[in-house]
Amino acid sequence: MHFFSRLRITELKLRRYNLFSGVAFCINPFVSLMFSAYYYFKGRDTSFFFALSLALIFVYFPIMYDTSSNFFAQYYVKENDVSNLYVVLPRVLRESYSINYYSVVYLYTAIIFYCWLKTLYYNFSQSESSRRLLYLIFIAIFSLNYRDVMDLNRNCLAIALTFYCILYLNVKYRKLKLLNSIVFLALSSSLHITALMVWGAYLVVTMMKLSRRKYIVILISCSIVGFILPTVLQAFSGVISSLDGPLGGRLSFYLFNSKFGVQVFTVSTALKKFLNYIILIGIAYLGVKYKKKNNSDKTVNVLLLLCSLAFLFSAYVTFFERLVLCITFFYTYLFFKDNDYKSAKKILLMLVVIRTLALDVTVYGPIFFGDYSDVLPDYDSKVDLELKPFYYPTPLLLDVDNGYSDKYLLINDKWDY
Repeated sequence: MHFFSRLRITELKLRRYNLFSGVAFCINPFVSLMFSAYYYFKGRDTSFFFALSLALIFVYFPIMYDTSSNFFAQYYVKENDVSNLYVVLPRVLRESYSINYYSVVYLYTAIIFYCWLKTLYYNFSQSESSRRLLYLIFIAIFSLNYRDVMDLNRNCLAIALTFYCILYLNVKYRKLKLLNSIVFLALSSSLHITALMVWGAYLVVTMMKLSRRKYIVILISCSIVGFILPTVLQAFSGVISSLDGPLGGRLSFYLFNSKFGVQVFTVSTALKKFLNYIILIGIAYLGVKYKKKNNSDKTVNVLLLLCSLAFLFSAYVTFFERLVLCITFFYTYLFFKDNDYKSAKKILLMLVVIRTLALDVTVYGPIFFGDYSDVLPDYDSKVDLELKPFYYPTPLLLDVDNGYSDKYLLINDKWDY
């Protein structure tokens, strides 16, 4: 009887902190965020309302370049985006139910945060590490940045779903592993092709059992080749550019375009590349250390393979950026494995925090407080929308006519279609 009494009390507590977060969400997302974050970082699973409130705040922050581009892709029904689920869904909802594009972006963003927070929490709850709560707090706060979520929204959504499937669903519900993998492979790859890099990496490490020494050789080789790869591929630029179809055109664009291929660095972009590269070295080092303990751990092997690819394409801004985003989700696995390598984990976590703080000040800060006009030229309107989540009630914020509605984007967006 005593056991069942304790069980009912525990269930009541579980309901209570989610009830508080839910009631707070009905009032204002920032209030809900405070409740949800407080309980989440005390080791309680408030992932759902944490995600809903954070996403609602984010969709009132400045609209980013790729997200804006995807709006016009679905609005004007560009033929080359017919198979892109990210664009097709808001198009269907707009045409059938007059639902605004940014309402769907809110849904996408909430899914990203939920997959991220839920999977992190599950790995935290299963961990025996004495520092697991500390890892949870710093990883959840400092790993993803605003641009990852709101500019690379489509890419981030695909990776988040992959991360959720592999490190949460397939671990917790092992009997449904094959079904989950098939469904989420189809779903994530229909959103963004980057997801196939992760699924493909898992397939490779499943089929090929490589030793720790071989992974070290691959990592070093890719690091060296990465510095000379642009020179080598430039010699074949004519052949690559002549490839037929959209694949050849996109490949040529991301390899040879000065903005999306081999980048001409500014101080801020060079800092971003340097910090990401150092963090990748730290992740690779920690992964190699774990290989010594367990050579067959698939997720560790996948991380080492993705790090190798990132080193190989380090000179190419888009490829490198997408691979770093994949690694940003999956590197979290290393922290919750056990109590080993505390010093290495501490240094790696410090690097992640330094990267986030440095980039927020030098690269992403101007998006909020500076003259960021890549998408919207109206500075006053941008600031007005940024502040709304902090004082507007949730029902009004859920009506995107108060924010980035289709009408607002068509009038104010500087894209020319």
